[in-house]
Parts: sequence; C-alpha cells; structure tokens
Amino acid sequence: MVEIRKFIQRGKIKDALLTIDAHFPSLLNEELKIKCSLHSIEFIKLLKRQELEESISYFKQNLEPYQDKNYVVSIDNQGKLVFVQVKVSICYAYKL
Repeated sequence: MVEIRKFIQRGKIKDALLTIDAHFPSLLNEELKIKCSLHSIEFIKLLKRQELEESISYFKQNLEPYQDKNYVVSIDNQGKLVFVQVKVSICYAYKL
C-alpha cells in the first residue's frame, strides 16, 4: 500500500503501524520481522533526537519481548544514555 510506504519514508512509523494494523490486522503478528524492524526504526529515531526517557520506555514496551538476555539498555547517574546495545534475534537489519 502506497500510504504505508510514504509514512515509513517520512519517518512516521507510528502512523505506518496504525495503518498496517487497520488494513492488515494479522500481518504484524504473523510477520514479526516487519513489526520488529518498524519498532527498531522508531526507537533509533528517538535515540537520535536524544529523547532518552521516551526511547527507553518505547524500547521496553515494543522491543523488549525480542531482546536477548545478554544485551542491555543503560543510563548513567545524570540520566544520560551511556550504552545501548540492542540485539533483537528477529530483527536483522537494525542493530545498534
């Protein structure tokens, strides 16, 4: 669907996810690579904008189920992100 592609190209991942869910309700549950990849893009976008609290919250809500036990998201005493290593076994394209 062209609308979904435009949302992704413009970085409007949340809109893309909502549109996919509206038109193809089972797709995101059946194709975990798509779901995980889109959530990874949104997570990286939040990190680049240095929205640290929101990025950690977004990660916990949307990517933590895919996270391997050996990888962590951490913040320092001032609340700054000091180390992010996301290894999602289902997502191959977006690793930090």
